[in-house]
Formats: sequence, structure tokens, C-alpha cells
Amino acid sequence: MRYKSHDWLYKDILRRVKSTLNRLGIEYWLVGSIAYDIYINDHELKSYHDVDILIPKPDKDTMLTIYRSLQAKGFQPLTPFDGEHWHYRFNIKGIDVDIIFPYDFKITDEMRERTKEVYFGKKCKKVRVIPPEDLIILYLLSGRETDTEKVKNLLNLNNLDFDYLKQRYELHKPAIEKKSGDILPYIEKKLYETI
Repeated sequence: MRYKSHDWLYKDILRRVKSTLNRLGIEYWLVGSIAYDIYINDHELKSYHDVDILIPKPDKDTMLTIYRSLQAKGFQPLTPFDGEHWHYRFNIKGIDVDIIFPYDFKITDEMRERTKEVYFGKKCKKVRVIPPEDLIILYLLSGRETDTEKVKNLLNLNNLDFDYLKQRYELHKPAIEKKSGDILPYIEKKLYETI
């Protein structure tokens, strides 16, 4: 899959984050608005303003190493390190970069296998992007009203695997019910009335 953005700044930021995490042996996936645009807007950046990276929940020492390594690459921390957050924000060249590991999101081997690799140019090369079904789950777990429209758009993708999405939804349902109650009837109708 090739990404059509001509925005060198985002590609450079992705390259730096990717290089840092690869050097540390940290598994990661691109999530958030760039992942959304890859699936919804024919791989072209339209609604971005930051770079969101999902990593497996690290222990405190590993997160401190990631934190310091990104600082050494020029990323300015906007979230002080305390080892207790699930979300650390950095800024570089005016762009926010979020390193997230939501406690209630479950990373599985099947999710890893469904990851898409997207080409971001000669310097950045390929970046792993979370599957659209898992992006829906992350948006539901965020509980943000602003993500409701994104969930609805993703649910209308032609190549969405509803069996896998149902499995992921059931796995995360208790946490989703606490955070995204208003959209649940729509989600369940879409999931369980789809043939």
C-alpha cells in the first residue's frame, strides 16, 4: 500500500519515530487521524494535525527509555514523565506526536497479523498501520464524541471484516460500554445485522 501524501514534514516525523522505536525494539502501529485517512480518504492526508503511535503497554523503565530517546531526537515532551500515564505527547517542528498505550485496549496476535504496511516514501519506507477494525475499537474506547463520525465512516468500508470486528468488539465491550454508550445501539445494529 502506498501513501499519497506529499507532506515531507509528516514523513520525516514518522521516519524519526519509526527509527527510534525500531532501534529500541519496540513494536508500534500508526493509529489516529493518519490511519483514518489511509482507510477513508484513499491514502491521502486530509484530517490530520498530529501523529498517533500505539505501542504495547511498556513497563516504567522501557517508557522512560522511549521518552529519553525521543527527546534526544529533538522531540520536546509536552507530558512530564511520571511512568503513570497511558499517553505521552511530544512536539517537533510544530507537530504533536502522541505515544499511546491505552490500558483497556487488548493487542492480540491476530491484530498483529492484520496490520497493514503502508509505504511513506524513500526515507521513511513502510510503517505499520493498525487494521481498520481495531481503529474502530480504539475510537470507541476513547469515548470522545468527535470520534463518532469516524466510527460510522469506518463501519461503511467495503472491505471491513465484520466477523473479526465482532470478535474485537465483544472482547472490549465492557470498557466500550463505559465510554461510548450513546453510539452503542448504532454499532450493535451495524455489527449484528450485517450478513
